[in-house]
Amino acid sequence: MSKKSDIATQKEPASGPPATPNERASESRQLQENRALRAFAHRLTEKVAAKGWTQAEFARRLSLQMGREIDRRSVNGYFLGKHRPSHNMMAGIAKVLNQDIDQLYPGYLEVPGEVQSMLGVEPRLEFVDKGGGKATLNIRQEVSLSAALKVIHIITEELEKDERADDGSAKTSAGRRRPHN
Repeated sequence: MSKKSDIATQKEPASGPPATPNERASESRQLQENRALRAFAHRLTEKVAAKGWTQAEFARRLSLQMGREIDRRSVNGYFLGKHRPSHNMMAGIAKVLNQDIDQLYPGYLEVPGEVQSMLGVEPRLEFVDKGGGKATLNIRQEVSLSAALKVIHIITEELEKDERADDGSAKTSAGRRRPHN
């Protein structure tokens, strides 16, 4: 028997270069986002169940709120914590459940990294959730004219969408007749 065969051979785990601080931070953010998404799914399930609704009933009500058909697979993805709702969808979900967005999905309304990158700095930001899908936003940070115009453009587009939605609901309610008693 050779001594070589008596020695247990261990393979060292294959490993690449150590993760960079940016990679670790990105991984940490992803883990936090996954946890937040699962917590949102749990809250959504609880709130819908408390109202006595099925997912199908919730999808129907959400479709009415959004003014378009909402795919049940998308709704199911929210319940399973697989999909993060868009800002408009999140506002619709909150309205259907009569909840503030931050109650359903804490941290959802934080300034996304893309906006911070666009600004080139971490902005000094004040955010106040006013409830009912409305918020006050104050950014006190010197930025380039280009960045300021981009932020103004994003906000203006959202305000115009809100105004169109408000006009549509006002026309609909104005066109209804009251039943006679």
